[in-house]
Amino acid sequence: MLEPEFIERMRQELLRMRAEILNQLRTDDEDYRTIIDDESPKDPVDAASDDVDRQNLDALSQVELKRLQMIEAALSRIDSGLYGICADTGKPIPKARLEAIPYTILSVEAQTAREKARKR
Repeated sequence: MLEPEFIERMRQELLRMRAEILNQLRTDDEDYRTIIDDESPKDPVDAASDDVDRQNLDALSQVELKRLQMIEAALSRIDSGLYGICADTGKPIPKARLEAIPYTILSVEAQTAREKARKR
């Protein structure tokens, strides 16, 4: 069982991470709008560069959105009393793993088992 102080520390870390991601997504959105709104004539190289920039921003945003969903789920598990319990095994996730990845839902063993199953 995790101590209330540890859980609160993890909650604060998750809230910090959420704020950081939301700020990054806002910045990315502004960058994306700048690329889209720039209606000046472009040579093919500039147009291709803008296209690559758009694709990179989209990819980064998707990764950050996925991470944000995982953070929100972790905050929800804190509220429901399930934080730190492996979703696959029902066993406690070690503190060190939670400190490294506060939004994890799997123990190392369960994560490894999922990755092995995916490879098959």
